[in-house]
Amino acid sequence: MESSCVNLAGWLVGYFALHSLMAATAVKGWLGRWLTSQQHRLLFNTSALLMLVPVVYAYYQCQQPPLWQSSLLQRIVGALLFVSGAALLWRAFRPYDTAAFLGLKKEHYNELVIQGMGRYMRHPLYSASFLLLWGLPLWLPTLAHGLIAVIGSIYLLIGTYWEEQKLLREFGAAYQQYKREVPRFWPILFRKQKK
Repeated sequence: MESSCVNLAGWLVGYFALHSLMAATAVKGWLGRWLTSQQHRLLFNTSALLMLVPVVYAYYQCQQPPLWQSSLLQRIVGALLFVSGAALLWRAFRPYDTAAFLGLKKEHYNELVIQGMGRYMRHPLYSASFLLLWGLPLWLPTLAHGLIAVIGSIYLLIGTYWEEQKLLREFGAAYQQYKREVPRFWPILFRKQKK
């Protein structure tokens, strides 16, 4: 592997590690001595955006010809996965208050809120991310896209585990029940309604 692509892999791992560290309960608690939860979210999002700069730079340095000549069918499948991921991301994000998500206003969640796509899968934003991550290398099979898909998927799987542990601590039995009823990544299209 070319050194520019090794750099991309390193920056991706570093980005995801720092992203997880900033989201960790212990770090939030430590920062909570000086910052409100709203200020922490704003710092988290600003840091995530700034940390993307070297990742994007490394991505452009790692540009190489495709690993293989993809068929028209493969490119269509990749494009469909990517577009489906973008559509799911948009749909899954709709119930959120954008200003609160960005840290521009205070969030008010004292109980487990299940709305939108969360009624059909526990992690719709992650599901959308998987579709985006794997649609790209199918559409254009380069080493850079493959690295992003593999490292990003590992991060999402680990991140999901830690996020669910945090939600279990925060919401207890309510989240345990939700876990039993709703799949992690792939939706339940037809759910029986509770009576």
